[in-house]
Amino acid sequence: MRNNRAIVWFQKDLRIHDNEALIEASSNTKEVIPVYVFDDRELNNQTDILQIGKTGPFRKRFLIESVEDLRNNLRERGSDLIIRSGISEDILFDLAKQFDVDAIYCNRERTREEVFRQESLERLLWSIGREVRYSRGKMLYYTADLPFPITHSPDNFQQFKKEVERFVAVRQPLEEIPIPSFKFKHDFEIGDIPNCDSKENIVLGGESAALEMLEDLSKKAKTEVLDFLDAKRSLEELMIYLSDGCLSPKKLYHSVSTWGNKGENCRSKDFTINALLWRDFYRLMGKKYRELIFEAGGVKGYLDRKVSQEITLFNIWKEGRTGIPYVDACMNKLNTVGYLHNHEKKMISSFLVYYLKLDWRMGAEYFENMLINYDPCSVWGFWNYIAGISSDDKDGVEVNCLRESSKYDPDGEFVKKWIPALKNVPKKHIHKPFSLSEDELTEFNVKLGADYPAPAISSARLTC
Repeated sequence: MRNNRAIVWFQKDLRIHDNEALIEASSNTKEVIPVYVFDDRELNNQTDILQIGKTGPFRKRFLIESVEDLRNNLRERGSDLIIRSGISEDILFDLAKQFDVDAIYCNRERTREEVFRQESLERLLWSIGREVRYSRGKMLYYTADLPFPITHSPDNFQQFKKEVERFVAVRQPLEEIPIPSFKFKHDFEIGDIPNCDSKENIVLGGESAALEMLEDLSKKAKTEVLDFLDAKRSLEELMIYLSDGCLSPKKLYHSVSTWGNKGENCRSKDFTINALLWRDFYRLMGKKYRELIFEAGGVKGYLDRKVSQEITLFNIWKEGRTGIPYVDACMNKLNTVGYLHNHEKKMISSFLVYYLKLDWRMGAEYFENMLINYDPCSVWGFWNYIAGISSDDKDGVEVNCLRESSKYDPDGEFVKKWIPALKNVPKKHIHKPFSLSEDELTEFNVKLGADYPAPAISSARLTC
């Protein structure tokens, strides 16, 4: 039996395609009222240790662009999007009463702040005999399809990958259906998109941009042999759109699955699928271990008494002044564009944990503020893994920073792009200018401690 009217609460699912909550509401009600709330707590609250904003300018701009694109796509389908700012559960409760809805549909989120909002809304709606109806939309796999309950999810990624790839097929994206429109009164305030003063990001937010990027890449893959490194960079940029749900993981999976099984195209496909599996793995660990992924000792509950929260040393890392060129280049890139490739994140996070001996949570909080594609489970699960406190016995990623620098930037082009002071240093010295003599530094027009910092740690620890 069809209900009368429902609200669809968009959270981290800012898309029309493969949106289960939107499809469920459209299937079961006569009128659908889409709503998005810019939650004050997400945009204005500060992190626990660093006391910096949870949402920095890069992610805020991307979010605003994504919500604006969602509204435009809904309008193209004869619907619209109510936009509000404030406390999500209070605003949704007021709208539920105002429009006399039968239920609020949403795709369930699983981490602490999102769960608090959802449960608060549930309690408010119960007081008037209404309910929240949850769907799923974040993961590649449906939890109901997994060959194990969440509480028995494998703690090791390779075991998880082996079990799901062997036994579980990835479902096809859901087919879009018409959205039953709701006619607002002429004087109803639909709500405005907030202004954003920050400069443009490396990618434009929104479902439309994500689908266009995916289509262009897929066309290229089907007509020519991809260069893996170029495709990898494009794919990592495309996967930015997963964090706010502008792109469905199932849509991405089935698109790359058509790229063929030979050469570079196969490598690109395998890279994408592996990244999607890691994303699901981190989300399952977040569901399984809940608050532990945010605690100092992580899932293992191991507290290292030797770590510090020395803010001066942290600022050296944050500002790209460690004196280790590749680390500093990565930090300068992060601070400029709000995005890093995975190996760059591994480099700087491992350096913070194992070389600087700082509290890993400081790095996680900085990622929360700076990354365009911040996702709680993926970011905090990643830092758990790097710090050796995750569920996986093979975790703890201590990167040899000089060897890895030479591997990923053999000619020093990346370093020279993000650290112009080193532009004259030859490639054989670019990753360790601290080893040069005074005469050589003068020849290359570099003065350590002035143009570029001396290492923040003993150079004896920087073994190749």
